[in-house]
Amino acid sequence: MVPAGNQGSELTTTTHRQADLQLVYDDLVRASLSIIPTCYGRLVYLTSLRDPNTGRYEHYLLEESYGASLVQAALEGIHIQSYRSWVAMNLEQKRADLYLYLISLSSDKRQVLQTWLITAPYRALIPLHTQPVERDVFLSDMQILLDLLMNEFGIEGPEGAA
Repeated sequence: MVPAGNQGSELTTTTHRQADLQLVYDDLVRASLSIIPTCYGRLVYLTSLRDPNTGRYEHYLLEESYGASLVQAALEGIHIQSYRSWVAMNLEQKRADLYLYLISLSSDKRQVLQTWLITAPYRALIPLHTQPVERDVFLSDMQILLDLLMNEFGIEGPEGAA
């Protein structure tokens, strides 16, 4: 229970934090996310900002302006929002988005797909704080999409693929 005299102070603090989170979001969208044309590509980018050992997001330029704690909260929120946008797409939309991501890569698409089938790097794109059902949908859809794309590119599954 908050003492009556502190309710306004907590509300002001919450409002300021939300405004600061919005500033971080606006800066990130303006500087980075707006130039990434695919939802899958944004997930790849946001995951690259997360330390795989600690799960903490780091963006040194934003941290200089806003501090590590605020940037961590903002990036985690943006990652979850982007992830949920991907999960909410229908399979046809996901296929088109993933196809656009693939053709934007300078690497051989066939090699990329074969590597994905073996190493499943897309598993790292899942935010730490998501619902199990979201993870299940994401992983199931990725397997279906890989199968579709492998078929489209005329690729046989490599030895030892899952």
